[in-house]
Amino acid sequence: TEPLSLRAIPSESPVRAVLELKGGTAEFFGIKPGDQVTHGIFTSTNDGEITGNARIIDGNTIQINETEIRLYNIDAPEDLQECSNADGSLYHCGQLSVYELSLLTVGQDVRCVIDRTDIDGHRLGTCFVADMNINREMVARGWAVVYRNKKYDEDYLHTERLAKKLGNGMWRGAFVMPWEWRQGIRG
Repeated sequence: TEPLSLRAIPSESPVRAVLELKGGTAEFFGIKPGDQVTHGIFTSTNDGEITGNARIIDGNTIQINETEIRLYNIDAPEDLQECSNADGSLYHCGQLSVYELSLLTVGQDVRCVIDRTDIDGHRLGTCFVADMNINREMVARGWAVVYRNKKYDEDYLHTERLAKKLGNGMWRGAFVMPWEWRQGIRG
């Protein structure tokens, strides 16, 4: 291209991105038209949609084919995490969260819209069985909470408040927020 030009240059075939290089870089490295750039940012599993049978990893993580997906905007208790019922008796809420996610997905095609990656490189997505948003449903049933580390979805927060008011899932008693439990806080 010409430096500082705003002239559009159409592609001869479909492209995912354009890589802009400093003048002379292509010649220096011997890069020619038609050469391919490979990088994780250009792979099809970083964004887009994936559909298939889900294998449950934990209460907010599934795997479809070889792609592991964290359910965006929610957090679920860890596998070993215990919660208490209203009478103070303990139960394994982390395992029940996994069980509940299994019930939502068993024998169903799960479709995930993957549109971001977290700071640790995990793919984040909103997943559906038919028209049911699994992320929101886990919050509604009280087996996940809205992840509050950064920006969160106000609609999910409304769903969480309703689950708490109804005493659904973990809200039937007391529990430590999953992110606090991972930091060693046991209530």
